[in-house]
Amino acid sequence: MAQSARQMPLVDSSDQPAIVVFHKDGTEPARGSWFAADNAMAAKKGAKADGFQTLVVKSNEALALANRVPKGRVFERSGKLFMPRIQNTVFEQLAKLAPKKPKTSHLQVVDGSAAEAGDAKEAPASERKAVDGPVRPKGAPPQDWSKMGVGSLVLTRDIEEDDEAFYLAVVVGKVNATTYTLKWRDYPEIDPITRDVTQLALLHPKVDVTELDWEIE
Repeated sequence: MAQSARQMPLVDSSDQPAIVVFHKDGTEPARGSWFAADNAMAAKKGAKADGFQTLVVKSNEALALANRVPKGRVFERSGKLFMPRIQNTVFEQLAKLAPKKPKTSHLQVVDGSAAEAGDAKEAPASERKAVDGPVRPKGAPPQDWSKMGVGSLVLTRDIEEDDEAFYLAVVVGKVNATTYTLKWRDYPEIDPITRDVTQLALLHPKVDVTELDWEIE
């Protein structure tokens, strides 16, 4: 009796990269992740909102690079993208394949004298600065709970997204004796959050924060 033909295993499209989103802000670490076809549109939308670059996976070269970055996900409520660190060499290769970003002029902030009506002159460089977006908050781990305050780098969950992972956040204010206002260290564009002290976790005071990625499982 003839053996039945062996079927080829079906490929789960949710495990196949359709688009890669990546970004590097100045001297900050390069970040990126890939998204499957069912999340491609949401990934494009999130990338556009945050000014990230995208690369549609249409070639073997693009697929090889996609497989060198983590699989991403889209946070439902905020539309933000999961963007862990990637190697700079991978970022550079992705940038070469991706469509070139159009050049945009930066918003210039000038003093009042340079903004007078009818004044067409550009303010001197010493009187203006480029606004490139939110500044990443800086902080350091406190020695212990008694030392925690504004500027402390801590860990907390993204409870707004019902996320069980812990992320790096910097204390930027104090609401009362046990409640703090914080900013996500690696997502300064997101509005401040409020957390009770029982929702926070401390890092070891001697940890090298420059080596920390933004998510700790």
